[in-house]
Amino acid sequence: MQCLPPRISSGKLGGAHLEGAYLNHAHLQEATLVAAHLEGAYLVGIHLQGSFLDRARLEQAALADAHLERAYLERAHLEGASLAEAHLEEASLAGAQLEGANLAGAQLRGARANTQTVWPDGFDVTAAGLTLEGS
Repeated sequence: MQCLPPRISSGKLGGAHLEGAYLNHAHLQEATLVAAHLEGAYLVGIHLQGSFLDRARLEQAALADAHLERAYLERAHLEGASLAEAHLEEASLAGAQLEGANLAGAQLRGARANTQTVWPDGFDVTAAGLTLEGS
């Protein structure tokens, strides 16, 4: 029996406790994951385009090659997360906590952040093509 990744469109998983979950390559476009707990989750290649992840807990999560285009990640906790090669085009990152996150090769063109967004040491916001709001 083959185990296929879940496909959820416009699902509501706000506040869900999914710490350490394996959701590699899952399709969760436009899902509501407000304040969800995904600490240490394996989300490699996940599809979260247009999803609401406001205040989501994603510390130490594996999000390499994740599709987060147009995702709402305001005030999300992404400390120590692996976002290498992630697609964050046009995502909203206002107030997101990204200290210690791996953003190598991440696509951030058109993404929005503000002065409360915390970046990894040495991260160049200008070179990444981000829009800083409220500055």
